[in-house]
Amino acid sequence: MEQSSKRILYAYSSDKALPIASTTKILTALTVIENTRNQDKIVTVPQEAAGIEGSSVYLKAGEERSIKDLLYGLMLRSGNDCAAALALSVAPSQAAFSSLMNYTAQKCGALKSNFVNPHGLHHEKHYSTAKDLCYIMARAMNYPLFREIVQTKYYEPCGWENKNKLLTQYNGCIGGKTGYTKKAGKCLVSVAKRQNSPENGQEEAEMTLICSVLNCPTTYDRTKTLFNDAFERYQMYKILSSGEKIETENGVAMVKTDVFYPLLTEEIPLLEREIVPVHTPFSPKNEKIIAQIKIRLANHLIFSGNLYKL
Repeated sequence: MEQSSKRILYAYSSDKALPIASTTKILTALTVIENTRNQDKIVTVPQEAAGIEGSSVYLKAGEERSIKDLLYGLMLRSGNDCAAALALSVAPSQAAFSSLMNYTAQKCGALKSNFVNPHGLHHEKHYSTAKDLCYIMARAMNYPLFREIVQTKYYEPCGWENKNKLLTQYNGCIGGKTGYTKKAGKCLVSVAKRQNSPENGQEEAEMTLICSVLNCPTTYDRTKTLFNDAFERYQMYKILSSGEKIETENGVAMVKTDVFYPLLTEEIPLLEREIVPVHTPFSPKNEKIIAQIKIRLANHLIFSGNLYKL
């Protein structure tokens, strides 16, 4: 998936509900960040969070940690104890936090998932899809703190090294989350960003890709292959330019922002524009909207936006 447009570039069984192990923690971190005003706040580790099975940073009941430290332990060391402690710092119970996770997932557009715990230990009713995990990661990467955490190779304050080997193995990798249980197999959700050089005289543009592989024995190699192919074949094509002037029935209108979209070279001739006049122009913030522009790719709507009176 390309992050900004949410366009799916490649998919195989992407809507199949599967156990997802610790890739769950992407949503856990996102839910905590969206529901915590101060990530430097100190919380006391509850008894319920200590001694949880699986991966751990070995928190002790009663010790004090910042929410930020717990987020690092969650994403770098995949601490199940960190997941429980974070959940209980936001909600009165892990079950209540799981409800909040499901609400957050829906806001991401992840509509074929269900979460019953914050850590991803196996449960028959805890599942997601490769596509939904891309949607969740796309939203999470909008938060500077989340981006900072997942691209950290070593967190010095706690001496924690990131388990995600792709950060050092792949040029352009800026984050991700590993996961493994016997039921889920090996899982990996990764993010990579590179500057691509569009053809046809277009300016250079960054492209950020998200890759989700579930129950895959070769998570790292498969992810690298998918990233390499997508970066080679797709380009971020500017479908609208800031300041561009467009004739409409209501007069000359102007585009306010640049809009990029990932395209194959052979798709560029398939782009079509439609200008729809606004019969009752309105003026938010003293800027009169006089038309809308719709851009389609092979008759599929990929963008719709306002045009402003020049």
